Amino acid sequence: MAVSGGELIPRITARCLTDDLGLPADIVDHTIDELARANDVIAAFRDRRAEMGSPGQEPIRSLLPEIVAFSLHVGRRRGATWHHREAGVIWLLAVGYHREGHVDDAYAYFARLKAAGRLLPDRDDMLAFVSSQAPTLARSLLNDVPALVATAREHPGLIHSGTIAGRIRIVSPATRPIRRC
Repeated sequence: MAVSGGELIPRITARCLTDDLGLPADIVDHTIDELARANDVIAAFRDRRAEMGSPGQEPIRSLLPEIVAFSLHVGRRRGATWHHREAGVIWLLAVGYHREGHVDDAYAYFARLKAAGRLLPDRDDMLAFVSSQAPTLARSLLNDVPALVATAREHPGLIHSGTIAGRIRIVSPATRPIRRC
């Protein structure tokens, strides 16, 4: 599903939450605002990355060209953020301490995670994201769709577009006027 508009939904991989930030596994389903209250890196991520126009400080060279991730600077810590535009999500993938030239530097850590196939969101991360969006989408289907259908019926023969759930762009085909017998 393609996303339109400027807002991306901020999400954090479960691996990052537990391994990098030391938060309990059961916190993964909390909202971004609840998570931001628990951790200053998450708060910075939420505040700086929700807009598509703010990709990050700079691309993380050690991940290029396969993964275009951007650094998030929070004091001595660095985060790796990735825009998953097709899903409408911006992910906080990993967090580490920046110690330039040190084996445990954040950027070297991000590269090791990438090499091990543990950097990007996994299947469970994606399922948790989809599950978190279900109530929003269901509410939108009840509220947004009838209004869009009414507009299309009021103006037959035209192509109509609209947005569901504040970010899913839809386009209706042109329809012929309905004849009533």
